[in-house]
Amino acid sequence: MSQTPPGGNPSELSVREVYEMFLDAKQLDYTAETLRDYETRLRQFVQWAEDQDDLESIGDVTGWHLEQFKIFRQGQDLAPTTMKGQMNSLKIWLEYAADIEAVDDMLPYKVQIPIPDQHEETDDTLLAADDAQALIQHYRN
Repeated sequence: MSQTPPGGNPSELSVREVYEMFLDAKQLDYTAETLRDYETRLRQFVQWAEDQDDLESIGDVTGWHLEQFKIFRQGQDLAPTTMKGQMNSLKIWLEYAADIEAVDDMLPYKVQIPIPDQHEETDDTLLAADDAQALIQHYRN
């Protein structure tokens, strides 16, 4: 899957290679569901990065790129909690990249994680009684 970069410099790995390395490395740390969440959230950044002409490798990623990605995702009208999860996952992934010396140690701190209002993080919608009963029956069996 991942290859040793030329000259053994991890900053020369592609964004996708570091993404794949992260998912492989975290298989023992996270549940399958959590890994799927990271895969989905980080794939958005990987695809965006691959479309950027000035990002040849992970070492090319700067705070400017992180801000541009955030603006790109905000333009897709995502829910505030979705943006928070997206940017939090990106920060955790960049912490991994910094740990393997693929990016500057300070890059993860440049990820700006939005803080949604409390009303944006909760939903007061009540579940209909029939739907609740159906769920109870489903989980009891």
